[in-house]
Amino acid sequence: MLSSPGDRRLTAVTVPGTGQVEDGLSLPYRGDRLRDDALLRRLDAWVGSGVIEPSCAEAVRTVAAHPEWLRLPGRTIAVLGAGAEVGPLSPLLAGAPG
Repeated sequence: MLSSPGDRRLTAVTVPGTGQVEDGLSLPYRGDRLRDDALLRRLDAWVGSGVIEPSCAEAVRTVAAHPEWLRLPGRTIAVLGAGAEVGPLSPLLAGAPG
């Protein structure tokens, strides 16, 4: 019954990252990481072939031009579905201090 209290409580877990911190935006693509000029060229190709809208490419270009936006010092991140294939867990852990 939905009005009954749950049998389990949520708990918080802190998982420190041990990966190498990236210094800019990169996107996974066909087993590699697109970054810098390769990323910008791929965005142009995707827009040209109709894979993404120009506004999407512009948003990605804007973030790529501001790598400082990718730093999250002093922030707490809640990740639901952390094991999902396209989830943010791996990039978040890669940038976390150990």
